[in-house]
Amino acid sequence: MDETVENWWKMAQDARDAAGVCLRSRHYRSAVSRAYYAAFSALTAELLRRGAAPRTGFGTWSHAALPRFAQEQLRRPLGVDVARDVRQMASRCYKLRQIADYVPAIDVAAQEARLCLRYTAAIMRTFGTETDGENR
Repeated sequence: MDETVENWWKMAQDARDAAGVCLRSRHYRSAVSRAYYAAFSALTAELLRRGAAPRTGFGTWSHAALPRFAQEQLRRPLGVDVARDVRQMASRCYKLRQIADYVPAIDVAAQEARLCLRYTAAIMRTFGTETDGENR
């Protein structure tokens, strides 16, 4: 595996594990944020592994554009339904992360943190990586 791709996978696993720690410690906003970044890192690793080129000068894709771009790139190898599901889960995690990080007036509860971790685990399993960090 390419070193850059491997480093993105390691970041995904680390963020996923940190999300589990935050969830168990009842730091739900932080759990959502870490779970989102695990999903983002896993998607980035998979797209790089498949030869997709990120934005020049950034090494990755924009957070807002990544779910749809991933769906387009993964439609052929994974199938329309799986690619759509990955987009929907990544989009939902991104929206939850925006709330968790930037909207203090909206409560982020265990339910949202667990949902984001489940979506992240599903995305990572789609690409053959380890399972969720909730029980680690």
